Amino acid sequence: MISECMNPSCRRELRYLRDGRVVRVVKRDPDKVKVEHFWLCGDCYLNFDFHFSREGAISMARRIECTSVLRRPAVMTLVDADSGAVAAA
Repeated sequence: MISECMNPSCRRELRYLRDGRVVRVVKRDPDKVKVEHFWLCGDCYLNFDFHFSREGAISMARRIECTSVLRRPAVMTLVDADSGAVAAA
């Protein structure tokens, strides 16, 4: 069960699923299936996103902020499709 934000610098208590982002990770071994859930609170999700390695590990990656012509912030995460590496922010 998720109880707090995945960001070790935050660790905000989870109260509502509508705040932030939850992901489910399913790992299959020959003998069993393991399901894990991770949550980034709304404030952390503005600056970070989940990163999934090819080996199945989950971590956080800093988002890169851009500004559109209308001066509204747009947020994206750059990931190398071949290696799965996140570009430095």
